[in-house]
Amino acid sequence: GRQRAATSVAIGAVSGAMLGATSIGGPPVILYLLSGPDSVQSTRANLSLYIAATALVSLLVLWAAGALAAGAVTASLLLAPGYLAGLAGGVRAFPHFDERRFRRFTLLLLITLSAGILLV
Repeated sequence: GRQRAATSVAIGAVSGAMLGATSIGGPPVILYLLSGPDSVQSTRANLSLYIAATALVSLLVLWAAGALAAGAVTASLLLAPGYLAGLAGGVRAFPHFDERRFRRFTLLLLITLSAGILLV
């Protein structure tokens, strides 16, 4: 349905609390945006911006607190090629999704990842 300011603020607060406590704040925002009336192109752009902005702010906070260890930076650099390959694959696959398939795939992926996190 239509997104409201109060709901957006509440979802942002839940996401922020989850991000601060677990470093995983995306699921509430993903579910909220997927349930909205925006096109898949707009939803994807908003999700990409949200993830990029929260990742940047998180890195800056960790760096300012002196908690960004050299080992973490090295691990990130080693993981970057796989991340970029997955990103490129997603960019190529996106045009093949219609509204319904995009929302279903994204929700299924979110459920699968969430279940995997809970089981580990």
